[in-house]
Amino acid sequence: MNRLLTFRNIATLLLCNLFLASCNNEDDIGLLPAGEYPMTFSTSVEQQLARSSSSNSWDGGEEVTIQIGSMVKKYIATTNGKLTAANGVEPFYWQSQSETKTVQGWYPYSGTTPTSWVVKSNQNTGIGYQASDLLFAPPIQITFAGRESTPLKFYHQTAKVVINIVKAEAATNVGDIASVRIGGAQNFALSGNYAAPTGNATQGTWSNLSTYVANFIPKELTPTGTDLKSYAALVIPQNMKDKKFIAVTHNNGNTYYYTPTGTDGVLQGGKVHTYNITIKNGYLDVDAVTGGQWTNGGQQAITSWTSYTATDLKPGDYYYSDGTWSDSGLRRMYADGTGWGAGTVSPVGGKIVVGVVFWVGDPTEGNHYNGTNFTDFGDPALKTEKPQCTHGLVVALQDASNSMKWQNTGSAVGNGGNAFYQSITTNAGAGDALNKLRGYNNTQAIRAYNANDSNTDKVLPVQAIDNWAASNTAPTNSSGWYLPSAKELTLLCGRDVNNIWYNNSGGTGMRNIVNASLDKIGSPATSITSTEYWSSSEHTISSNAYAVNFNNGLVYSIFKNNDRRVRAVHAF
Repeated sequence: MNRLLTFRNIATLLLCNLFLASCNNEDDIGLLPAGEYPMTFSTSVEQQLARSSSSNSWDGGEEVTIQIGSMVKKYIATTNGKLTAANGVEPFYWQSQSETKTVQGWYPYSGTTPTSWVVKSNQNTGIGYQASDLLFAPPIQITFAGRESTPLKFYHQTAKVVINIVKAEAATNVGDIASVRIGGAQNFALSGNYAAPTGNATQGTWSNLSTYVANFIPKELTPTGTDLKSYAALVIPQNMKDKKFIAVTHNNGNTYYYTPTGTDGVLQGGKVHTYNITIKNGYLDVDAVTGGQWTNGGQQAITSWTSYTATDLKPGDYYYSDGTWSDSGLRRMYADGTGWGAGTVSPVGGKIVVGVVFWVGDPTEGNHYNGTNFTDFGDPALKTEKPQCTHGLVVALQDASNSMKWQNTGSAVGNGGNAFYQSITTNAGAGDALNKLRGYNNTQAIRAYNANDSNTDKVLPVQAIDNWAASNTAPTNSSGWYLPSAKELTLLCGRDVNNIWYNNSGGTGMRNIVNASLDKIGSPATSITSTEYWSSSEHTISSNAYAVNFNNGLVYSIFKNNDRRVRAVHAF
């Protein structure tokens, strides 16, 4: 079996030529004898997605609908590709050599034009995969003279999803993969209303999607090349942007989700969407293939980045004193956290830049998945005190201090004596506060601690930020400047990983994007250095606090009386 019939190539058009049984010369003019010229359908199947026949033909017995005018009739496919009227069904006939017929069709057979469709939730058993395919041949006019040269083309109306698990990194044996599923949190639709294509369109339209599931099972295929495992699914066209889409469960018990951004999650009818997944240590690295038409021909080019436009809110954008932002030029964010284009567009003239966006998302939202399933990821104090801050995080233009102790000796801060705030003290587990957005909460707790005259061992970086902020006012619709948590510093350095203590921040891609924008701004902006910065996260050992090394993204627990840099952030 060649690869295009398994999963990689983009399948296809079903070409059906209308023709007559042979005509003799005296029948070639005028009216044709009634009942003597039944219309049959011969098929030229270039690639047929839902079937695995190596001969590129029908398996035999498929029921196909042909409609001419208001009449609908059932035709049956045979293994030689010929469609003939079903038993007991009178076929369509040619009646005149000057006749033109408007013909359309669909598969599978139904007595009326399909107005809805449901795909199978388990496509790895029985005919679940094949039975999920919906094809439609838009109306076309066929003349008697052109009956053999004018094909009736069928187009797939469902979207095809292909998932390849690359043999690499944390998955080198088949046994490393426990399961691959589609959907999460009841977010993947199995059904929807369907309107057949009109005019010159080849794709129908979908609406009122329903029957949402969280555990859609794709069909397992025979992998080839460097793929460890491969899967395919025929699905209702839908948008999975910013949703848990593909779930890969490792045999170590961890489940990792792929949440597409940009257009990588827009599943379009008649197109194939391929996701080549490498399981890293704690996260998925996904190369998303641009959806291509299911036509005969080559593979689609892989795009291993998220694309942005000038109007998208994204990392590297300039943030202004009036609470607005503008494009700095970032156009691609690659899977490894690096980007392209930041700093190629200048700030808006006449506006005052106060910072650079480094994380886009709702910092008050609890639900988050990055290899660990959080329901309390966002900052609860921020949500209560600054609920308008739902867009992301901004870093200041320069350091508040280039060398400073966290404390002179090292006293436990906890919640600062204010029960409203959560303790800033944290262990290093994947589910601990070290891996959550807690910078605003931590800073408020530290401010409460510093305000208590009985606490003489003040937390110096927060004092430095407050002093710096006196002449560098944050926008009124923001959270105000604060000392970032260790998690927020790793987002500023690299990318979102599920355990910053063990997996660091995945490099320094975000630092480089932000620095490109800072360089474009010029004075008073200064680059983030490749050294360590203090966080607002305190270790369970009271003499230690967490810092992040911006040379490699590593998180450290170090003595509070060491000198490190300080840089403020705010939520907006």
